[in-house]
Amino acid sequence: QQQQQQQQQQQQQQQQQQVQQQQQQQQQQQVQQQQQVQQQQVQQQQQQVQQQQQQQQVQQQQQVQQQQVQQQQQQVQQQQQQQQVQQQQQVQQQQVQQQQSQHPQQQQQQPQHPQQQQQQPQHPQQQQQPQQQHQQDFHHVPQHQQLMYSQVNPNGPGPNYSQRF
Repeated sequence: QQQQQQQQQQQQQQQQQQVQQQQQQQQQQQVQQQQQVQQQQVQQQQQQVQQQQQQQQVQQQQQVQQQQVQQQQQQVQQQQQQQQVQQQQQVQQQQVQQQQSQHPQQQQQQPQHPQQQQQQPQHPQQQQQPQQQHQQDFHHVPQHQQLMYSQVNPNGPGPNYSQRF
């Protein structure tokens, strides 16, 4: 796992944050046991209205060199939104899971509003905890490595050594 801000491997952190900035809105995001190979995961919840309860529980995220952006941006009143993601296994990709309440907040990889959720978020609710955990599922890494081995030795090591020697 190599990101710009932290380079920590093989850790598990649990961050529980409650940010209240919206009117009577409850948002729960529970992410458990995400196993991800070659990625960076940015889980951000940024909300800019009044009286809002926000809980994010992240347990055992295992991530190597990829970008996953899970965004929940809500700017409407009296709205309940729950996102539960369990056991996502991802290899070499960018996953964007978005729940949008209004369309002016375009949440893509290049958002256009103060809720910019990229690798450098701009708000106090910066929840970039994914730098710290490294992979426990090494059986997903060979999906990346088998391509390289198959390209290096398409015929196997035997004929190559027999022709060389």
